[in-house]
Amino acid sequence: MQLIPENIGHKYVLWQISGKQRLTVYRKIMKFLRNGVSLPNALDTMWTFESLEGKKPNRPMALMLDDWRKKVRNGTPFGIAVKKWVPEQDAVVISSGESAGRLDIALENAIYIREGGKKIQAAIAEGLAYPALLLSVLVAFLYLVAIKIVPAFDDVHPKELWTGSGRSLAVVAEFMNSYLVPSIIGLVVLVLGIIISLPRWSERGRVFADKMPPYSMYRLSVGAGFLLSMAAMVRAGVSLTRAMQIMQRTASPYLDARLSATAYQIEDEGLNFGEALHATGYQFPDKEAVSDLRAYALLDGFDETLTTLGTEWMEDSIVKIKEQSALMRNASMVVLGVVFGWISSGIFSLQQQVTQALQ
Repeated sequence: MQLIPENIGHKYVLWQISGKQRLTVYRKIMKFLRNGVSLPNALDTMWTFESLEGKKPNRPMALMLDDWRKKVRNGTPFGIAVKKWVPEQDAVVISSGESAGRLDIALENAIYIREGGKKIQAAIAEGLAYPALLLSVLVAFLYLVAIKIVPAFDDVHPKELWTGSGRSLAVVAEFMNSYLVPSIIGLVVLVLGIIISLPRWSERGRVFADKMPPYSMYRLSVGAGFLLSMAAMVRAGVSLTRAMQIMQRTASPYLDARLSATAYQIEDEGLNFGEALHATGYQFPDKEAVSDLRAYALLDGFDETLTTLGTEWMEDSIVKIKEQSALMRNASMVVLGVVFGWISSGIFSLQQQVTQALQ
């Protein structure tokens, strides 16, 4: 009998299984179930193919499926069987759907949440990459001015005599020569500080910061996952407060503060979901989304409405992130254009001053 590696061995096997492979497994199980194949038989079939009919039982995917099928055969609920192999959020969504008798829908929800998160992360990466590239070009060009252009003109006409925009080039060159390294270190520290603060900063001042990139992008990303996860669990019959308690197990301090405040408003103040989100004052996940939830919370079929709203809001979040990315990209291009124009003006001014000095 093949023993599944434990501790370090298990972590190593898990490390070899990508998120894409995991989603593929979800899809296959979902298709088997919707075609009338029982879960144990579906897992047995998938293990047979992944292990090359038992010839390669130590392949990572084969080990995972072998663990699942044995536990399910022994009566373990699937949501519990997968727990140590998948992210907790996936396990919660799957377990909730299984309890409601719709494991196929639960798997579909888990897939949608993961793919939605990947789309948002891709939009954020795309949005931040271009401004970072332009900033690098700007710094490189200013450094070129400092070590090449300014010294060349200084040899012909002392920079102490420069005036106008030409003089400003000398000032920048002096700054680049003296403070370039400290400035880069300071910029790196600032960027790292922002990255570290994204999931950790949860105080009231964060509400204002959440209106501006990159904090607004993070809010949209976390908010989309929050709504989709809530929708999946509520649809599976999990209560609102229970769903938030489950999410708090792996929540960042940022999300945990918002979940705690919302749960308090529901349990202690007796508010519905939409009013509870509004009462926290966090404007999370979004002011517009909170307004919609306040309007829909008292209507029949709220679980279906929440699912629809979560899906629509994820797509809207991607659009908003792309819009903010475009704004940052355009602002970066304007700054770069202004700097290039200023450098050109400075060089032209220096050429005139050198010509006059040589006459």
